Amino acid sequence: MDSGFTIPEMERRLTPESKPFAQCLAAMGLSWRERLAAGRDLQIPALDFGSAQILLLPGESYVEFQLAAQQMRQDQFICVAGYGDGATGYLPTERYVAERDTNLGDWCWVAPGSEQRLLRAMRQALNVPE
Repeated sequence: MDSGFTIPEMERRLTPESKPFAQCLAAMGLSWRERLAAGRDLQIPALDFGSAQILLLPGESYVEFQLAAQQMRQDQFICVAGYGDGATGYLPTERYVAERDTNLGDWCWVAPGSEQRLLRAMRQALNVPE
């Protein structure tokens, strides 16, 4: 998770000599960095149907976020979907960051500490007080 994510490292993979998947990952990483630099935030929308809500999370959010959303609103049926925005790649919990989950080596463009930010956004979307 530490190396391979700088702008020069990703730009080097945008050559015809690189494998197509490596080019794809580099392009996605560079577009994410550009987006962050421009200050464009992720959106965490929820559709409220009264007794049920649909929460749309970014990227490939780990299942723990779905379970957390369901715990936040035990009075409702909470349906959680991912890939509302693919820019993040994997979106792990801090546990998986600490364990150095091997999935985070190339398909993850969020920094450690993202879990609390996502949980806060989920509470806001689901109208759960802090």
